[in-house]
This record gives sequence, structure tokens and C-alpha cells, in this order.
Amino acid sequence: MKEFASRVGRKACKLNIIEFRTCDRHGSKLYARIRLEGPNQVLLHGTPELSTPGLAINGDDPLEIKEWNMKEILKVSGEPRDDSIKFAYGKLEWTSWTQTQDGPAECMLMTDADWNKNGKSKCPTDSRQFECEFPC
Repeated sequence: MKEFASRVGRKACKLNIIEFRTCDRHGSKLYARIRLEGPNQVLLHGTPELSTPGLAINGDDPLEIKEWNMKEILKVSGEPRDDSIKFAYGKLEWTSWTQTQDGPAECMLMTDADWNKNGKSKCPTDSRQFECEFPC
């Protein structure tokens, strides 16, 4: 595992997201297990353990997270066209590939490899993990 070095600051929310890709006869589907912490590492949201493989984040129906102590709604949607996860928190928007020089939010791929593209199937079931920070 890689180590994520924070550059966003003390008022940052931390987002740990494990993205899952599954396949069925209708094509691939994207899911996520999310752990969202506010400043001072206060847990704002955690995907329930009963949600297997996670919560749906398919592009046409983004996941929306709004907890009592969040100022805005966090929207999460998987984008198979550019192989990213798109996030929106209020007016702030970024993707799983956003780095510090691109704006106030940032993400980093934490797993050693991206999707398993070498599998025999055109759509292998696989996962990958990102850590992100954004001002909240």
C-alpha cells in the first residue's frame, strides 16, 4: 500500500473508497465501499457491512451522501468512459485522478495496480482503492 500525504489542510475531509467492478449479462456495474471522515478524523459516513459488494455508483444514478454534520451533499459516480470516479461536494468537482496541482481536492490510487486488465474475461470482477481529500 502507498502512503497518502495530505496537502489539502486541516479543514479537509478524507475519503477512502474501494471501487468494485462486476459483470453480468447487461455489462459492467460499479460499486463502492466508502469511509468518509471529517476534520479531526470524525467519521461522517461508512458503507454498511450488509451492502455487498458496496453501494451502486453507476454514472446515470450517482450515489448521494448527506449526513447531519455535512454542509453539502457528496455525489459519487463511476465513469466507465474515462475510467474514473467523479465527485461533487457543493460547487467543488474533481475525479479519482485529480492531483494537488489540479485544484483544492486530490486523490491517489492506493492499490499497487489498477484494474486487472490482463484477465481472460473482457470484464473481470476486480477492485481498486483510492484515498482523497477535499476541503469541507
